[in-house]
Amino acid sequence: MTTLPRVGAVVLTYNSDKDLAGCLQTLVNQEGVDLRIIVVDNNSDASSRAKMIEDFISITRSSVVLRADHIPADFDQGAYFLQNHRNAGYSAGNNIGARFALAIGCDAILVVNPDVRVSNPSYVSRLVEGLGADNSVGIAASQIVNLSGDEENPMAELSFWKEFAWPLTMFSSRDLRKKVEPDTLPRRRFVEKVSGACFMISADAMQKIGFFDENVFLYCEEAILAHQMKDLGLKIAFLGDLSVQHAHEPTEKGDAYRRFAFWSASRRYFHETYSGRSSFERSLLLLSRATLLIALRFRRALSRLRYR
Repeated sequence: MTTLPRVGAVVLTYNSDKDLAGCLQTLVNQEGVDLRIIVVDNNSDASSRAKMIEDFISITRSSVVLRADHIPADFDQGAYFLQNHRNAGYSAGNNIGARFALAIGCDAILVVNPDVRVSNPSYVSRLVEGLGADNSVGIAASQIVNLSGDEENPMAELSFWKEFAWPLTMFSSRDLRKKVEPDTLPRRRFVEKVSGACFMISADAMQKIGFFDENVFLYCEEAILAHQMKDLGLKIAFLGDLSVQHAHEPTEKGDAYRRFAFWSASRRYFHETYSGRSSFERSLLLLSRATLLIALRFRRALSRLRYR
């Protein structure tokens, strides 16, 4: 009898009661793998958490609801709901699920946002094949299509000058992430960077990088992970004939100034720790980000005055 590969699907939530059920309904239909669903809740509001637990139990048929720091003696359940006592951010929250997945013997970890829909029942098994095709592959990912029909994968870092000049173009293009057009690429290839919304990382690669870098709360996780992979000589495989839907509503992103302040802090850490930029280049990029923060603050103030 052939043993199916065991994969831990880590779904990190924070007040995600509108999205989680849709994600879980697609994950429970996966075939060809021993899939263990691991929901990690980052200290959601009580009402949101209660709704998510209700949906979790109803959809997965599992009633295993635990503290995030508790590893059960019984690993035979197909799904687990872990409650974190604080909002730890993307990397720290996903690390809780990743460590849990390794503790229950998973061979790979699927990191998937709660607003992602995995409709193809062979999706997870295909990513497992993508990991196993080459011993040097640490991450496998697919196309990610948003509600507007646009591609979010694969990704690539901007050049220094494009990043520096970003404040000049932000009002026409607010997304710093440079996207590579999948239609111009082979269906399967190795890429520089992929979206953190949905990807698979092998257990071996996760242990080699020492788990996700928790020094950033939000944003730049993809850039950091790409450099970690590169430094270890590990590849990122992109499967262009495989896709998921990212059902993210742009209107739910929240205050632009607050989001950019988070991003700016994370980007500064990324450049100081990973990018290899010179101190002069980092200073110029810091000036660029500060300029944009001032512009966003000014725009927010005008907006508040307008609606008084």
